[in-house]
Amino acid sequence: MKTEELSNLNNLVSGWLTCIAQALDEKYREAILLTELGVFTQKQLAERLGISVSGAKSRVQRGREKIKEMLLACCHIERDELGKIVELRAKEMEQYFVQRDPQNREKE
Repeated sequence: MKTEELSNLNNLVSGWLTCIAQALDEKYREAILLTELGVFTQKQLAERLGISVSGAKSRVQRGREKIKEMLLACCHIERDELGKIVELRAKEMEQYFVQRDPQNREKE
């Protein structure tokens, strides 16, 4: 893949992060939006929330993990040795649809 195409993949996924962060629980959403996607340091986050620095770091780390889980649930992402995305494709979506309980299904 060309360097420009790889850059576009990284930019594409980066653009999804704010939307994905909106789906997080409030405490993780705030931590991610203020630090990873904002301008706060983790120390500033701790001061703003009135929690310890280690507590702020934990929230940011858990938020990152949850975002990663959400991304990997919908997409297959391959990275190179530098962590740059080299391949991105949607997973089969059928497995993500909620299946109805056959006993609760309306009669056809």
